[in-house]
Amino acid sequence: MSDQLYETLKQTAIAHFKGYESPTPWNNEAIQQHRTPECVHYLHPVESIPAPFNEPIKIDQFSSFMHFFGACLDRFSLPIKDLVVDVRQRTVVARLGAVFDFRAFGNEAKEEGYTAEYMVLMEMEESGTKVVRIEEFIDPQRLMGYVQPKAQRYAQSVSGGA
Repeated sequence: MSDQLYETLKQTAIAHFKGYESPTPWNNEAIQQHRTPECVHYLHPVESIPAPFNEPIKIDQFSSFMHFFGACLDRFSLPIKDLVVDVRQRTVVARLGAVFDFRAFGNEAKEEGYTAEYMVLMEMEESGTKVVRIEEFIDPQRLMGYVQPKAQRYAQSVSGGA
């Protein structure tokens, strides 16, 4: 059972991360299929994350965030650098790289190869096939200081805003 649960936990985590890389980057449906409806996502360090991203993120908020961030991306890859599985605790810890390719819009040229790194702790439900909690540790300057403002400018550009 332990070897089987180990593989299940590992494959669930890998499939979840691959959801971010789907043909439509940060595709909410591709990601949510690996989560329970009650799954809560936390971003850390909370002191460095602006509202509303510094609060527990539930399914509706997560869906909005994925649409907001994913819309400005042409491509996104999330290579797994390290992966540790704890069968007893039903958790997976991963160190991930990230490569963003941003769409061209307005006066901004297409940008390829922007990188960031993440550490993610995922807790799974009893069977190991669904994620119930995610603790994501980001570099706030790389994500919230660059990607978030770029996504905001993209959203304004496509909506005809200033």
